[in-house]
Amino acid sequence: MNQPASLCGGSSQSASALHALPVHRLIACSAALRWRALSLHSSVPTIQNPRTRAPFLTVQAIKNKLAFIALAFIFALSASAEAITLDEGRITFDAPDGFKPLPREIIAIKYPSSKAPKHVVGNESAATTIEYDIKQNSLPPEKLEKAKAMVVKTFTMLSPGIEWKEDKIIELAGRKWGYLEMISNKTNLHNIMLFTGYKGRMLLFKINSTQDEFPKYEKALQESLQSISIRE
Repeated sequence: MNQPASLCGGSSQSASALHALPVHRLIACSAALRWRALSLHSSVPTIQNPRTRAPFLTVQAIKNKLAFIALAFIFALSASAEAITLDEGRITFDAPDGFKPLPREIIAIKYPSSKAPKHVVGNESAATTIEYDIKQNSLPPEKLEKAKAMVVKTFTMLSPGIEWKEDKIIELAGRKWGYLEMISNKTNLHNIMLFTGYKGRMLLFKINSTQDEFPKYEKALQESLQSISIRE
């Protein structure tokens, strides 16, 4: 059986490299890591079969394994486009054809940090994704221009050499949005950020795509953003 390190690309695998792993590799990696985690408990005393003295699997361990198998199966089958909702249906948009929600297991591997997005849809390889969420950041409508300038300043400082494609305010779904588009040659990613004020907070959409894949999905991604609908 493959070891977790080989399935996940080695113990030194970077976060940017994980973004390019195909979904089947991510699922296999997650399964291997979970199996390894369960096996680490083998030295802990467990309930034994009184007749054979063989250890029983705990109910929780069985539930964990069955839940993960079901999760991977559902994710692999659901390949059709679908309407995505947020905040109890008040925010909706159409995902591009073939894009589907990434399970939490996959999100945890692709974004191994405390700032991982809560909601992500992606293509089959998960190399092109759309993140969407309502952030805790306060964003009154009159502060949109200032917030956009701050994001540009922060990205420029943290990612020297970033190439800015767009930096503007647009009208969409009856409100103003900050629209930023950039290319990072360091991570080989093409990014688009779209954000606006929503109930006093920041509603954020973020597209991540490898530079190789972006031209293929650019039109579908833009159409997805244009489909955003909001009702408060």
